[in-house]
Amino acid sequence: MKHIPSLFAFIALATAGQTQAAQVKVDWQSPQHYADIGSNDGSQEKFRATLFGALDAVFAEQAANLPAGQTLEITVTDLDMAGAMRVGPRGGFQRVVQSSQFPQITLDYRLLDADGRLVASQSGVTFKYLGFYNATNAVRQADSAQPFYFESEMIRTWYGRTFMPAAAVALTE
Repeated sequence: MKHIPSLFAFIALATAGQTQAAQVKVDWQSPQHYADIGSNDGSQEKFRATLFGALDAVFAEQAANLPAGQTLEITVTDLDMAGAMRVGPRGGFQRVVQSSQFPQITLDYRLLDADGRLVASQSGVTFKYLGFYNATNAVRQADSAQPFYFESEMIRTWYGRTFMPAAAVALTE
């Protein structure tokens, strides 16, 4: 089974004055079997590296909200990008995004405290970002220099719904 490990460890919380930053470890498991991560402009391997790098950065950005010392381990088992690949007017493929073709991700996660004890975990989580395509997001995506805008917002939404209530409780204890 092929794994493409990605590690954005030791998130730069040092600038926030914290000594033991939260970290995230992302494993993109068997991406050749993912529902849809098709490239429209070149090498699939290069596209995967760019896609995973961009999404790793989003996972790391979100993990920065965790209490210092915690580790979030994520294994992505499927990804379906927003839209679908279609043959374009000049014969090449292009990604066409419509509201009915929402992004979704399937993953396992484990959240560990600073001592390595399990805080939370779940396997086989499938998050469907059904409300991704609205006028505001479409304009933001069109104006965004950020690649993979819809997939990034999907991860931010999943993270917020999964960890922010728990993180708020942990910070008040």
